[in-house]
Amino acid sequence: MKEKLMQELIIQFPSEILEEPGLTYLQREVKTGKNRLDIVLLDRRGRHVLVEVQSGSLDTTHIDRHIDYSEGYLQDHPTADIRILYVANYIDIHRKNFLQRRGHEYKEISEAKFREVVLAHGYSLDTGLELPEKSLSKIVARNEIPKHIDLEMSTQEVGALVKKLKSSERYRLFQTMLPEKIDNEAKAQKIIQQNIDSFKTGHLKRVFDLVDPIYPQFPGRWFARLISINQERIFKEGDEKIGRWMAELIRNDISDEEKIETLRKGPLHLSQASVGIITIILYLRNKSSNSIWFKPHHEGLSILYPQLGKFNRKGEQYVSYNTVAKMFARQYSFEDSELDFIFQEVHKLQ
Repeated sequence: MKEKLMQELIIQFPSEILEEPGLTYLQREVKTGKNRLDIVLLDRRGRHVLVEVQSGSLDTTHIDRHIDYSEGYLQDHPTADIRILYVANYIDIHRKNFLQRRGHEYKEISEAKFREVVLAHGYSLDTGLELPEKSLSKIVARNEIPKHIDLEMSTQEVGALVKKLKSSERYRLFQTMLPEKIDNEAKAQKIIQQNIDSFKTGHLKRVFDLVDPIYPQFPGRWFARLISINQERIFKEGDEKIGRWMAELIRNDISDEEKIETLRKGPLHLSQASVGIITIILYLRNKSSNSIWFKPHHEGLSILYPQLGKFNRKGEQYVSYNTVAKMFARQYSFEDSELDFIFQEVHKLQ
């Protein structure tokens, strides 16, 4: 089995493959010193899990990079609490002993285990997780996207816009701030995780400060005025109501569609807490599964896929938007943390 497929499976189904609940994907191909780390995950305690993947047997070349991985990563993420995890189909006893003595983790995962997950999620072993045209019908079926959403339209035009975006000066500037953005999002996620049973106004304020800063590369707040002009009215709702609002958002027994419908109206609604703010929390909880959904983001993605329709703030539409957004990210090799920038930037590329 190719390493690329192993990596894609870990990115999309980290808890299933690694048999550890609460893992979420942060980023991939992270430069650490002279090397690049395959994957960074976040565990349920807020620690960064640095994952190196090797097909077949784990060799000493990969293991010898462990100092570069840890020290190189900490240079750019000095506050991160890290774990180093090696994944291979086979790891001999001497290498296991070496890793154990140095406090590093390993997972010996057979090809059969990877294949089991591939088949369980309806993918073809021939195409793996290279998502675009060959797997779109399965994605549509599994995520119940309305039939009028034609995801295979205008592939050539979308590809041309993506190429133009990736070669732009603004995208280059965005790349210089992306590590800080990812780090801020990880810190915000940690605040949510650590205070999940007693979430208060102060915790929400810290989350907003992290995800909506002023980056020197771009003028103004990251989300323009969408958070900054609304947050004071949200905070006035008080600790008790904000705590109940958060408790609804983290429930595992109801769908995202139901959460949005419950929280955008009704007794648990927070004044000025739009679907954008609701989906920011969903995104921070699990970036690999959820996307941020403000009106400008929806309009940007609708330029690429017009059948998404006009923004209506309904939970049902978020499910469609989110599935298309994740498909787009995997197809064009974008990080989940890039999508809010990209979908707003599309307006400038036409």
